[in-house]
Amino acid sequence: MSNHRGGSSPQPSFSRTFVILAALSLLVFSGTANAGTITRSYDFEAPIVQSMDGFHRISMEGAQNFGAPGEPILPMAGVQLLLPPGEVITKIEVIPGAWVALSGSYTIEPGQRQYPLAFTGPYQRDLPNNDIYSSSSSFPERLHDAPYVGLYRGYRIATFAIHPVKYIPADGSLSYIPSCEVVITTAPDADAWADTERMIRHDPATLARLQSLVDNPLDASAYESITRFFSGGRNLDPSLAYKYIIITTESWDEYLDPLVNFETQRGHKAGVFLKSWILGNYNTGVDDQDDIRDFIIDAYATWDVDYVLLVGDARETAGIPHRGLYAVGYGTPDTDIPADMYYSCLDGTWNNDGDGYWGESGEDDLYPELGIGRACVDSQTEIENFITKVIRYQAEPVVAECDEALMVGELLWDDPTWGGDYKDEIKNGASTHGYTTVGFPPSINVGTLYDKNGTWSSSQLITLMESGMNIVNHLGHCNVQYALKMTNTDIPSFDNDGVNHSYNFVYSQGCYCGAFDNRDPDGYYIGDCYAEQFQTDDDGAAAIIMNSRYGWGQHSSTDGSSQYFDRQFFDAIFGEQIYPLADANDDSKMDNVWSINYGANRWCCYELNVFGDPAMHLWTAEPGQLDASYTPVVYIGQGDMDVTVTALGGGAISGARVTIYTADYSVYDTGVTNTFGTVTLHPNAEAPADLYVKATAHNRLDFNGTASIIPPAGPYLVFAGNSIEDAGGDDDGAMDAGETVGLNVLLENVGIDPTTGVTAELTSVDTNIQILTPTQAYPDIPVGGSEMCNSPYLITIAGNAEDGHIVPFALAATSNEGQWDAAFNLSIQAPVLCASNYLLTDAAPNGNEDGGIDPGETVALMFSVLNTGHSAAAGLTGLLSCGSADVVIHDAAGECDEVPINGAGLFDTYEVEFLGSCPSPGVLVFLLQITNAYGLDTTIEFDLDVGPWFDDAETDRGWTMGAAGDNATSGYWTRVDPIGTVYETSIVQPEDDHTPSGTMCFVTANGSVGGAAGEADVDGGITTLLTPVFDLSGATSATLSYWRWYTNDLGNNPGEDYWTVDITADGDTWVHLEYTQESANTWTQFTFNLGDYVDFTSQTQIRFIAADASPGSLVEAAVDDFSLDIVRGDVSGAPAVADHLEFGIVSCSPNPFNPQTSIAFRLEQKSPVRLSIFDVSGRRVRSLVHGPVAAGNHMVVFDGTDSRGHAVSSGIYFLKLETPNIVQVKRLTLIR
Repeated sequence: MSNHRGGSSPQPSFSRTFVILAALSLLVFSGTANAGTITRSYDFEAPIVQSMDGFHRISMEGAQNFGAPGEPILPMAGVQLLLPPGEVITKIEVIPGAWVALSGSYTIEPGQRQYPLAFTGPYQRDLPNNDIYSSSSSFPERLHDAPYVGLYRGYRIATFAIHPVKYIPADGSLSYIPSCEVVITTAPDADAWADTERMIRHDPATLARLQSLVDNPLDASAYESITRFFSGGRNLDPSLAYKYIIITTESWDEYLDPLVNFETQRGHKAGVFLKSWILGNYNTGVDDQDDIRDFIIDAYATWDVDYVLLVGDARETAGIPHRGLYAVGYGTPDTDIPADMYYSCLDGTWNNDGDGYWGESGEDDLYPELGIGRACVDSQTEIENFITKVIRYQAEPVVAECDEALMVGELLWDDPTWGGDYKDEIKNGASTHGYTTVGFPPSINVGTLYDKNGTWSSSQLITLMESGMNIVNHLGHCNVQYALKMTNTDIPSFDNDGVNHSYNFVYSQGCYCGAFDNRDPDGYYIGDCYAEQFQTDDDGAAAIIMNSRYGWGQHSSTDGSSQYFDRQFFDAIFGEQIYPLADANDDSKMDNVWSINYGANRWCCYELNVFGDPAMHLWTAEPGQLDASYTPVVYIGQGDMDVTVTALGGGAISGARVTIYTADYSVYDTGVTNTFGTVTLHPNAEAPADLYVKATAHNRLDFNGTASIIPPAGPYLVFAGNSIEDAGGDDDGAMDAGETVGLNVLLENVGIDPTTGVTAELTSVDTNIQILTPTQAYPDIPVGGSEMCNSPYLITIAGNAEDGHIVPFALAATSNEGQWDAAFNLSIQAPVLCASNYLLTDAAPNGNEDGGIDPGETVALMFSVLNTGHSAAAGLTGLLSCGSADVVIHDAAGECDEVPINGAGLFDTYEVEFLGSCPSPGVLVFLLQITNAYGLDTTIEFDLDVGPWFDDAETDRGWTMGAAGDNATSGYWTRVDPIGTVYETSIVQPEDDHTPSGTMCFVTANGSVGGAAGEADVDGGITTLLTPVFDLSGATSATLSYWRWYTNDLGNNPGEDYWTVDITADGDTWVHLEYTQESANTWTQFTFNLGDYVDFTSQTQIRFIAADASPGSLVEAAVDDFSLDIVRGDVSGAPAVADHLEFGIVSCSPNPFNPQTSIAFRLEQKSPVRLSIFDVSGRRVRSLVHGPVAAGNHMVVFDGTDSRGHAVSSGIYFLKLETPNIVQVKRLTLIR
């Protein structure tokens, strides 16, 4: 496809009869519309009165409750009426029916102000406003508010609030109207007509959305005859017909082709436009943002663009600048709220008076013409990550996790106000506060993580999100670089890569975490916000919606403005079936237009932005498969092509989008299936080619098919398939590295005449293969027939070819009647070997039999290797080496018969001497070079501990940062190169770690370079660091040593916080090793004999806790150079030197484990084997091996899943090995 790179009608009468098709919970209305007037009748239910803390609460079904601080809270109902085209309002009348008085006297509860969710100051309830509550006048004074009039894609909509309840505070009387009549008088206006002409659309999607927006959708027929007229463009080429515009800069242009192709092939024909080209051609605006918006308006008017994606960091010259809008929330103004809706709501200027306050009331446009998203990238890695996540989430989801969701709620305020209460309204659906939104459907598994159920930590949430939570909905305290109780530095720890586990979609009401201008609440500009960082990381979130400024909520209530938009967003998805991300976000805003000037609604409307592909559908169920039927041959010049889409093995799919295209997009058409699942597309091809057919539908995996575009005469040969003969290899019907295979190629004659004398030459430019017999003959092929080559093409695959490598093949077929070219790809399978663990014995006389490596010992080593590739590795030789002069390897060569796919193999046995000069404690790096006769040659690294178990924090050795019960709001443990801080003249946090040659240590968060001492210290609670779980069973002694730094004697409240180090032997009971309030703001070593504190078990773990119990103090902590020296007097369970190895289960390591353990066993002779996992009830959870197994050493991996692939819970399990000569059981402990 050629992507663009920067390179009057008569007015119809408005006379309609309105017919009600369904009862609405809010209002029941009826009437007629005539030119010049719109008349509608509305009915209201009787209000319900409840006593509440000395006041009366009034509610009316379907009417939303509002009240300014101190003013009576009363129900209001929204009116949303479509106006006649080209007319403006001259008068609004609300004619009430007879007022109905309620008996009794009432004191209506006063409205309460909302607060930014970050507010920490004193809170007092708003008391009744005496001027109002002592008044004898009706409240409110008017039956309706002033209208807001806006245009949605050219359709003029008037919306305002009706007040169906009146209150006279002085005598407490209350009355309501059961019905009223709304009369809107309009008059023609030339500007209004021009506004409609420039934006009008008549497509089904527009009309469907309009129907959900207004109370009189049938009156849209008055707009049917209006045609688009736009005079302000720059002569964009209408034939390009782009539906998806990407605006970017030269820095990112070259990386966008995969995304352009992805969107185009899914029916959103995409074009890329450079900011420099736009600014050079649209240069009449007041600034760059104005010019960019002018281009978007032109693109929309020319092509009916549906989506715009802005690519580039808003703060960089290589990005797309933000427009800051103006709003006031309860007296708090912000003149610069980053709001991408400026680029999607295309009517007006947003700044009519030119005063620089964009988006003031009366200058705004609240109905979007298109969906908008942003990719805040500022490096090649970030843009590649973003594109990979966008494509993988939609095209290759982790199917089993598409129905997983998580509600996440924090403690908002101590009164208490719980985020979990807000989230329950979204999870379950709600009709609280006078409006109804649906909840998550039963088909989605919705979990909760709420502080009200027990304080949770960031590590708990990360674990849950990494496990494949498709949708995560959050409410809690946030800041620019802090959200979900984690900082930007925690984001790289995510490992859900869209393959092992699903990416996440995250929606949060929190403050400032989506501030992509990088401005913090104090007005300082810092680094990328949380949403930017999470969006562009290689793992984690594929899309995000977050606030660019404060989120707003209400104390002891769920009646917050941010909650309105959150509820309406998920109602759009689950209630209105609006699935594209930007469209659902827009719908949440349009649902609140009628009340935009209440509460902090305008503020929240502006600040909610989409970080991601605006057209992305969120998965809302485990997806099914699509099938499509169509003629496989399309003739040159053929005008119509019918495609019918069905569920695989099921019925027709209505609303599926089908796109046909050739590789160069010279043929391109797209459409949506009707109720019978059929769409007619128009290829109109001019030359032979492969035609690709793609079908997409919500909660369905993509269908991808092909057809052939051929001449309407003669034969026509196409590639129709292949098969592989590899009986001389592993006989799995695939191309494996190191094999010589026979490739059978199938040709089909899709033409209208037979072909004779066929031969075909096979070629490839790929150096990983060699084609030994490039030309083969074929039988004659009749019309509609297909034939395989007479003899297979012989191909040799290189032994060092990478797993998954794609080999392109070209096939040139020749016959007596003509010549045809075809191309196809095949993938190579290869083993991918990586380190698992090692097993050792240090038996006498050359070892001390303590189960570890010590200087002066000679030990026997076996190395376990995992295979994550798609081909088994067989006949392996492993050559062991070590670069240390303190190591002598006596037997450097070992062997392994096989490492199966998704399995493990054991290389044995290596006799290694560790000289007395070997440093202890220390870690030595051993390299195992693995080769075989097929050309495999790979080297794997193993790290071996010498002396005590030692960790200098330079690499990740399995520590856990954060634990259940953590509640600190900053200063979370992390493993980094520390950034030093100073308070007055005292060092608070160290600048360097303790290891002389190292850089890393564990520290309670890093602030910015040169930042204040309290920028990232521990605040508001505790933060926990956990070691791996150690197996001390059988030990006679164990000595723990570590170096730590602890600061607690600085700040406004010095010496009032504490530091504790604890140990557990069972995972439940913890014993203090340290508990102190004394500072040691220098690196200090501590040593403990663990036998004085706990029994030696297989579940030993140590934790470090830094606590901030007193506001104003400075608390920093760090840990480094941790060692654990274990001495065992009995190593009967350890493997001995090769000649003395026991038969049966050799080892299970690690144990306890999370998430997997490697199991080594040894057989004296070939035997039938059953190796199984049982739970404590005796139920077989998983069968790991069941069948004949050769003599020798074997390794299998238990990955913590049952026979169905589902993760099993934490607890005790039993491993049972059964052979004719052995029955052996070993206990395993899984800790998640």
